[in-house]
Amino acid sequence: GGVDVGLLGRGYSDTVSYGLAVRNLGGKIAESNIPILLDGGLAFKLLRKHAATFAFDVEHEFVDLAENTTSVRVGAEYLIANVFAIRGGARATRDRRSWFGGFGVTVAGLQVDYALKLSDDTTHSLGDGNTHFISLSYNY
Repeated sequence: GGVDVGLLGRGYSDTVSYGLAVRNLGGKIAESNIPILLDGGLAFKLLRKHAATFAFDVEHEFVDLAENTTSVRVGAEYLIANVFAIRGGARATRDRRSWFGGFGVTVAGLQVDYALKLSDDTTHSLGDGNTHFISLSYNY
């Protein structure tokens, strides 16, 4: 378990959003502590009816690793008719770069999302390949 604390807000005419979160406070699994994360980000909605969203955020993981644990993430989403979304993004640290792409479909509150994470470009090889993510959610 652990506790997450965050703040979300909106700026000028709902086209700018911002957030800050501290995650995993006091978190443990068995006898091991879970690293605390500090996240901050901005999102900008553009075009008619906010069909395009661009986001930028920074995350720092408080853990003692040889690999850099501060990452910068950028992403974009284009929404078509409030039904179909196309997404892409990247995450980078000094040691690792990751690329993502995907889409989502929402019909009558039911949402299906798919994303592909290409294998990382890294100086600390983990031998990982491409990773697929699929989620299903319902909003009422």
